[in-house]
Amino acid sequence: MLNEPRQLLFVVLFFVGFFAFTIAETYWLHRKKAVTPARALGFSFASNVFAITVGLFLSSVTFVAILAVSRGNSVEVTPDAVAVAMAFVVSFVVPVGVLIVAKWLLLKFLKIASVERPFIYSLLASIGFFLSVFLLPFLVEYWTVR
Repeated sequence: MLNEPRQLLFVVLFFVGFFAFTIAETYWLHRKKAVTPARALGFSFASNVFAITVGLFLSSVTFVAILAVSRGNSVEVTPDAVAVAMAFVVSFVVPVGVLIVAKWLLLKFLKIASVERPFIYSLLASIGFFLSVFLLPFLVEYWTVR
């Protein structure tokens, strides 16, 4: 599957970002919000894994569905640029939205009441998570191509 060292580097950087953010979020919840370490780790790891699996699956399904619907009865192979751009934007928003909802619901389910504004925290943590997971691998990939 991973034929080139660049592909392996991309995967390794993805997991480095995943675990770095999960550990940082766990540490922050434990130190700043007085959440037990086990509960903080369970919250962070469960919501992040859920976002990666379910969120990215829904993202790909959404992308394909938008492209399929945008073609209508046309048999042309390539859809127009607007439909492709819309599919990309929506498919980037879907996993972030899934993670926001997952973090917000887990805060309620695990009764972590020390987070004052759970929706704002879920929004910022979700954006930070996806930036840490995808930004570094894509930047390294971009710079190695140049």
